[in-house]
Amino acid sequence: MNRQTDAPPAPTSSMQATESATPLFIDTGAFYARMDEDDAHHARATAVTVLHADEPLFAATCEEFFRYDDQEISLVDHATGVLADDRDVEHVFTFDPDDFRTLGFTVVPDDTGEV
Repeated sequence: MNRQTDAPPAPTSSMQATESATPLFIDTGAFYARMDEDDAHHARATAVTVLHADEPLFAATCEEFFRYDDQEISLVDHATGVLADDRDVEHVFTFDPDDFRTLGFTVVPDDTGEV
């Protein structure tokens, strides 16, 4: 079930050059680190396409939040997981590795050694 109604962005030349690259979903902590030059992770952070939340995403996020009610995973991390899962993304760039491993994702850079 696709909760995102917008079509994916048209490929750019840089996307075409990396067609064999593994899709990567980026947790909000990486965006914060990218914007804050004083953040300890600033040099490692990158930015990608931003996906927007809608009502079906919020409903699915709440379902996941309650499903993992024995964990201390934030609602935002659950939304990230739902968006990534909807797009068959298996790798998440995050500085909250335990949360995303619990949700079934491979964590970048911790699990892969990639920056």
